[in-house]
Amino acid sequence: MKVPGISLPDVAEAGFVDGDELALVVENNDLKLKSLQSLLMQGLSIPRTIWKSGVPAVIFAGDGGSNGLSFDGTRGLFTLSAAPLANFSVMLTTGGYGYLPAGAGGIVTAGWYFVKMTSATTGEFFNATYSGVGNPAVPVSPTPFANLSAGRITQSTNELTFASCILPGGSMGPSGIIRATAAMRATSSANQKRIKVYVGSDLILAYTPTTSSVSDFSSTRQNAGSEALQTGVDFANVQRDGSASTAMGATSATSANTAVDSVCSMTLQIVNNTESVLGIFRVIAVQYGA
Repeated sequence: MKVPGISLPDVAEAGFVDGDELALVVENNDLKLKSLQSLLMQGLSIPRTIWKSGVPAVIFAGDGGSNGLSFDGTRGLFTLSAAPLANFSVMLTTGGYGYLPAGAGGIVTAGWYFVKMTSATTGEFFNATYSGVGNPAVPVSPTPFANLSAGRITQSTNELTFASCILPGGSMGPSGIIRATAAMRATSSANQKRIKVYVGSDLILAYTPTTSSVSDFSSTRQNAGSEALQTGVDFANVQRDGSASTAMGATSATSANTAVDSVCSMTLQIVNNTESVLGIFRVIAVQYGA
């Protein structure tokens, strides 16, 4: 393909659109290069999945004393002082990624390490990490740790980013919708456990329960005639399918600039390190609206 002043790679003829084909379009009086697949999705208003994973992320309790996760001193084997809640371990029988702070078990680098549970209170961490970019993989034969130092960990109470993906600029249009679906399993207590999804610095999903900590939920944001103004689910009512008795809060509106590429980040947090939280960031999908 040849355009004066622009060099583009030749694209082989094909009977289908595989996502690599490009097209030149005029948008806001500018000549832009866009994928043919995204243009077709916009024209047909087909939902486009930008994130999908069923691999859990978990932050185990650990107060450095008598509560939470303690390494046994053999490989990455550990024991919990108590099960976070009944059947919590079934979410991790095939594995997920657990956060370990620097120094836990003697590790140097904090991060999300592959973990599997073998009973309600026992399991093993492996020397395999998730970078936070792209879909987290479940390794077939994860590498065991050399013996980690025995003892109770002191878990972080910071908001921790598990994963991120890109919301392509212009993919929502002035009236498009972005939907996020997630799940939480956590200790039931008076303290908050937090799971959130952001577009840039603007929240599109936030669930911060105390006792209602076994939940599957979704949240939507829709551009309100502008690519930089959205309305959607009020986070206080994130689980409600119908009317709510509480007043609508300020979280029903956001002002993310969806005209440009934005990072969607997915986070977990405990506010008390005697408690545990597990999250699954299932789907983030966007649908164009003119």
